Amino acid sequence: MNKHKRFVGFGIASLLCTLAISTNAMAANYKFDFNVTTKIFHGAVYTGYATKYTKTESPVIAITQNSSGVHMQYTVVNDENNARTGTINTNSTGHFVFGNDNTAKGYRYKVRIKTDDGHFWNTYTVKGAWNIDTY
Repeated sequence: MNKHKRFVGFGIASLLCTLAISTNAMAANYKFDFNVTTKIFHGAVYTGYATKYTKTESPVIAITQNSSGVHMQYTVVNDENNARTGTINTNSTGHFVFGNDNTAKGYRYKVRIKTDDGHFWNTYTVKGAWNIDTY
């Protein structure tokens, strides 16, 4: 009986953590819209720039359309195209939070979108919105 209570308690705690993380992404303020089409040979495309105004907020992205259903890779990069977050690799739409690994207040960032999936000659359209800060 005691093991059952611990198992149920762990399940509830896991559910609450998952809910808190997903609520954070859904409640975010997505300020910068994008509508991009990838290039042939899996070339990367970029969203417009956004300036980071806070120190601790994490970047967020809402993907509203992936025309192909292939896995796309989303990474926040700086002016020199250096990755400043982990990569979100998904083929679905939804709300996602990047880890705030190496983004700094006062700098400009953009999202790099590319795919290693699908045929080399195909191009794919992705739509959505993002923000360098969660607020």
